[in-house]
This record gives sequence, structure tokens and C-alpha cells, in this order.
Amino acid sequence: MNLLRGFYNLGIPHLKPLKSVQKTTAVQDLFGHPIEKRVDKFERTLAKIDKETFTIRVERLKYLVEITGNFGMVGSIETVLILREAGWAYINGAFISTILLSQAFIERQLAEFMLKKGLESEAKHGAQEIIKYCRRHHLIDDFLLDKFDQLRKIRNPFVHVKPLDHPFTLGQRSFLERVPPNEVLENDAKDALSLMYTMLCSHLQ
Repeated sequence: MNLLRGFYNLGIPHLKPLKSVQKTTAVQDLFGHPIEKRVDKFERTLAKIDKETFTIRVERLKYLVEITGNFGMVGSIETVLILREAGWAYINGAFISTILLSQAFIERQLAEFMLKKGLESEAKHGAQEIIKYCRRHHLIDDFLLDKFDQLRKIRNPFVHVKPLDHPFTLGQRSFLERVPPNEVLENDAKDALSLMYTMLCSHLQ
């Protein structure tokens, strides 16, 4: 399934096919002079943000299409919506949301994979225990498990309070890597999306 069509089917408004624009007659006063439509401050703010971020959002969309190729999936509405919103968040620069949603999607994929194998009890555990079980029983390639474990560690400081010097807090990683925090986040978000679609296309059996 083409990514753009996939997003359209899942209801992302700004990716719907463009319709022909119909001309409308300008509103006029009693003397035939056009009445200027007042634009409120909220519309002005969003229009300014749209204009300032348009180019970078296009580049992010291109990246998303590049890493996904053609894909299709069948799953619960929750799983499908997580997939959609992870991409939407990345395009709009919400990198923390992208990381959290990607991790949630992968964890659901692994839990569903284990349920299909009759491992109901094991599937109820969190990501760390699922990773350990899959590694111990050689259910999934270690490379993918290592990547997911790294994502899990990056995600944790956003949902659990960690000491400032914890190796996976954003501040500590930014300091050690000598990279601005937002650049670290964007790279993490790209890696998370790439892993999410790799897991989606891996056809876990």
C-alpha cells in the first residue's frame, strides 16, 4: 500500500487528494466594495507556523515515504492508529511523540506475535521482559531485539523520572554526543520510525 494512499485511507486530512477549487463571489457592501474578511489571531498563528515549517515538513514526509516503500497491515484499530499518528507526529516535528508511539507499536506487535504462539502469560509483560524472553528462546533476530531495547531505553526517561546523570536522559546524551537536544531527538525519531516499519514488514511468524 502506498504510504500517501495509506495515510489518506487512515484519515490524515492534509494528505487527501486535492479537489478542484471553485471560485466564490467576494462579499460586497451596499456600494459594491469588497468586504475584507477578518482573520483572527489563531488563524494568523497557524498560517505563520504552516508557512515557516512547510519546507521541512515536506522533507520529513519524503523521508517517511523513503523508509516505508509499499506496505500493508491488518490489526486492531488501536494498532493502525498508532502507526498513522507516529508518522503524523514526525512530519510535524513532535519527535517525543514519534518515539513513544513507535515503541508502543512495536511492543504491541511483539505481544500479538507471542499471543499467536500461545504465550499469553509472557505477552502480558512489559517490553523489557518480552525482549528477554524472545532473546532467550531465539524467537526474533537479535539485531532487531537490540534495536528495540535501545529504543526502550531512550523512551524510558520520558515516562519515568530518572536522575540527571542517567545515561539515557536527553540532557546527558546531548552533552556526551555534543549535539543539540532537538537534533538528538530528531535522529531518535527517525531511528524509531525505521525500526517500527522494519518490524511491521518483518512478517513475524
